[in-house]
Amino acid sequence: MPNQDFPLKALELVEAFGWLYGWESVALSVFVKGVLPADAKIVNVGSGVGTSGLSMKLGNPKANITTVDISAGGPLGGLENERNAFEKAPGVPLPTQVLGDSSTIGKTWKGGDLDLVLIDGDHSREGITKDIDAWYPHVKAGGYIGFHDYQALVWEDVKNVVDAKMAGDEKILHVDTLIIFRKYAAIPCECAREEVKKVITPAKRAVKKA
Repeated sequence: MPNQDFPLKALELVEAFGWLYGWESVALSVFVKGVLPADAKIVNVGSGVGTSGLSMKLGNPKANITTVDISAGGPLGGLENERNAFEKAPGVPLPTQVLGDSSTIGKTWKGGDLDLVLIDGDHSREGITKDIDAWYPHVKAGGYIGFHDYQALVWEDVKNVVDAKMAGDEKILHVDTLIIFRKYAAIPCECAREEVKKVITPAKRAVKKA
C-alpha cells in the first residue's frame, strides 16, 4: 500500500469493517506514524472487528502491536474477526494476538514499557477501571494511553471513569469518541501538542480532498 495514501486507506477500512468513525481511524493512523517512535510498542485492548489494529498498522507496519481480547471471535468482535480483517488487507502484518482477560494480562505483562495503550475493551465502570489500573503502569513516562467510545451516548461510564482516572495526565488528542492522553513525565514536553497538530493537520487536508 503506498505510504502517502495511508490516511485514505484508513477511511476505506472503516467503510469496509466499521466500528471506528472515519476520522478516528485516520487520526489513529497518523498518530502512530507521526508521533510514536518507529519501533513503537503498542497494546491494543479489544480487537473489535480489527479496524483499530489495521489503522495503527497502516500508520506504521513495523510497530510492535499486541492485541488482547477475551473473545476468540464472534458477533461482538474478537481475535478471529481481527484476523479476517487483516486477510482483506494484503501486505499489512497481523499484530501479535493474546486471548484472555485484558486486566489479568496487564497485571502480569512482561513485554516491556509501552509507547501506547489503546483501551477499547470492557466498557463497564469496573472493566475500564481494571484495564487502566492494569496497563497504566506499563506505559512509559511521556508515553500515551488512549480510549475509544469516550463521550459515546451509550457508554457513559467510559467518560466518567476516564475523566476521573486520567485527571493528572495531559489530553493530547480528541477526535469524535477517540481520546488520547500523554502520561505524566517528570520532564514536561510542551512540544507534544504541536507535534500532534503537525501530523494531524495534513491528514485533515488529505481527507477533505478525497
